[in-house]
Amino acid sequence: TSAAGLLTSDLRYDVGQSLLQPISRLDLGRLEASFRDQEKQLREQLRADGCGDEDIVIERAADLRYHGQSYELKVTLPAGELTAQSIGSLGDAFHNDHHQEFGHNFPEFEIELVNARLTGIGRLPHLRHTAVTGGSLEQAHLRDAEVGFAVDGANQRLTTPVYDRAVFPVGEELAGPAIFVQLDSTTLVPPGATARRDDVGNLLISV
Repeated sequence: TSAAGLLTSDLRYDVGQSLLQPISRLDLGRLEASFRDQEKQLREQLRADGCGDEDIVIERAADLRYHGQSYELKVTLPAGELTAQSIGSLGDAFHNDHHQEFGHNFPEFEIELVNARLTGIGRLPHLRHTAVTGGSLEQAHLRDAEVGFAVDGANQRLTTPVYDRAVFPVGEELAGPAIFVQLDSTTLVPPGATARRDDVGNLLISV
């Protein structure tokens, strides 16, 4: 699973710079020039990794806080060149995010930009799942076991079939109790639940 995740995850690089300036007094030209220089470096790195220009996405964000706070919120910067209007929108977004996160905000307080951040993402093609196959219910059945369950408030010992998950037929719906075993784990389907194996190998349990 870890190897599959590495193969199908997008490439990502994060860069940032510390500023600690009130957003009302930002040098927008200087910050925009810094962003463009860093964006150029990110694009060059992702191209070197084999990504085409059409698969590269650059995202801008800022760590913001109210003056006097010791913690920040990361807020996405509006797309396009930085202007007084876009910085105003950034401030509005921070007030809104602060209210959603903490239940209050302070529109009259000065907002400080602590860190300016850029994220370069190189989109990679995702792996296609290969449809799994299974055998018959009889082939998947390994043995029966006596298992204790709490049923309607009382403890009961129930005869519970044990199945090989890799052999269990695809699309077959099975009423619990049942046990599915595989190399690295065991799955219990309790009484009152049903289990079904889908065509990519997931075991779907409905309670």
